[in-house]
Amino acid sequence: MRVDFVNQAALEAGLPLPIDALGHQAVASRLLTWSAKLPPGSVIAVQGEWGRGKTDLLARLAAQTVSDPGPAGPALWLNPWQYGTPDLLTPLVRALHARSQGKLSPALKSASERLIKAGLNFGLKGAAAVVPGGQVLDLAAPFLGELAGVALGEDSGGDPVASMAQDFRDLTQAILGDYSAAGSRLLVCIDDLDRCAPERQMALLQGLRFLLAAGAPVTVLVALDPFLAREGVRQAYGSQGVDADRYLDKIFDLRVSLPGLRAQSVQSFWLGRLAAPVLTAQGERPLRTCLPDPLTQVSVDQIAPVQSLRNPRVLSRLSGKLALLQSTGDVPATPTQGHAEALLLWMAMGERWPAHRALIQSGEHFAQRLSAVARQVGRDQSQVYDGDPQVQALAPDAALAKVLMTLLEGDLVWLEEAAGTLALLGL
Repeated sequence: MRVDFVNQAALEAGLPLPIDALGHQAVASRLLTWSAKLPPGSVIAVQGEWGRGKTDLLARLAAQTVSDPGPAGPALWLNPWQYGTPDLLTPLVRALHARSQGKLSPALKSASERLIKAGLNFGLKGAAAVVPGGQVLDLAAPFLGELAGVALGEDSGGDPVASMAQDFRDLTQAILGDYSAAGSRLLVCIDDLDRCAPERQMALLQGLRFLLAAGAPVTVLVALDPFLAREGVRQAYGSQGVDADRYLDKIFDLRVSLPGLRAQSVQSFWLGRLAAPVLTAQGERPLRTCLPDPLTQVSVDQIAPVQSLRNPRVLSRLSGKLALLQSTGDVPATPTQGHAEALLLWMAMGERWPAHRALIQSGEHFAQRLSAVARQVGRDQSQVYDGDPQVQALAPDAALAKVLMTLLEGDLVWLEEAAGTLALLGL
């Protein structure tokens, strides 16, 4: 099974997790221990590149809190990507209400309403941040002023951020009861933040920081791609000169990076994908038993000769496409081990560099176009095929160049035919 999108219901129903080929269980257990040692109101960044397995790691951590909930109960799972509105705190407040089982006092219910309105306030400000001239903020100003007065205690003369943080602290302490005084922490896992638009990323991160300012008995873990997070900061501020890492260091109390993948771990992960059951006319069988032998004997080193392809999501997608092809009898013939290696490398390239692969197939003379793209992305711009402006516009990419040069060393006549077969199938 592939864990890519998780929600609270699936988690608490007993989300089935795949074999831990990547060693995430140990990291999850360590993070769970650290979460109880950090001060109340801490925010931890779980960093990893696209497809590296951040959701898998968070799911393993959250699953531990379901099987062994402790006094704080299971972790709360939030995915801001699934909400299209600027309202950022409503999902969290609703989850806390569900946890309270309707036992909140009228005062805490009022605090919840103020938090929801404050979340809308932050969301609208974040949406306006990217509009030239601030037109959205101008149009929303009367509404925002009304919300600020109602939601953040403006009439009381207090600090609005402090009032919001205190409301959240009161709410979470009430839900944890006496356990909050004993150091128990409610865990909140936030996934897919980097799939949101930059302005929503920044609004959520700022809202979290303000929300936890009073030291609520909560630890928040946020999964993010550090590259996309940095770009999000720069886009939100409209400047490439912004030191994004310093900004992120202000948001997070701890930034944990997923460890680099070892060759043995990636190979184990790939073998696990090949062992996954697929439905056949004879019932469920492991995928590897339904594929030609040469395809099952290719190692990850041949499928992914560069780090860009040694990615759990790339390998999962690749095994999924192989399962689809075998189910309809459309797997291209691979007479030799070399042909099998070239086919899998070509398919993996389509997951990481789909635009380049499409460009190679966009006209006649497959081998010449493949060679031209390889030269261009490898910084050698001599003899670019037919002066094609699309080829000439390609940016240098050493990893892609290595992949293309590897393909050029194989049977290009066969590869063109196999690539054409896949293209006709939309793969």
